[in-house]
Amino acid sequence: MKLQMDAIFSSDLATSRNNKGYQQSFSDFVKSLMSAASKVPPSGPVDVDLMETAVNQLWNEVCEIINLGNDIMRPFLKKFGAVDENGLSLLATNIDKPEKLMSVLFYMF
Repeated sequence: MKLQMDAIFSSDLATSRNNKGYQQSFSDFVKSLMSAASKVPPSGPVDVDLMETAVNQLWNEVCEIINLGNDIMRPFLKKFGAVDENGLSLLATNIDKPEKLMSVLFYMF
């Protein structure tokens, strides 16, 4: 991982070496986020309360994204023979609390 990070930072945060993949630099990425704030519905930077934990502020959105992804992918993967405990990731389950996500990630890694 350190080698990858060193390569990214030594290349002025360019994320590709051979015209494949994401072609923008980090500064281009930041500019795109700043312009995203003017879109409707708004997207991009988020207001945060520095007195509140990030988990408490972001969990509703993170949980919704995880569960929506699972609702779409589980039936798709099952069509190809993936079943619980044989082919499906441990993350392919309803994750309703940050503690459950953390325990699955700790178990996996």
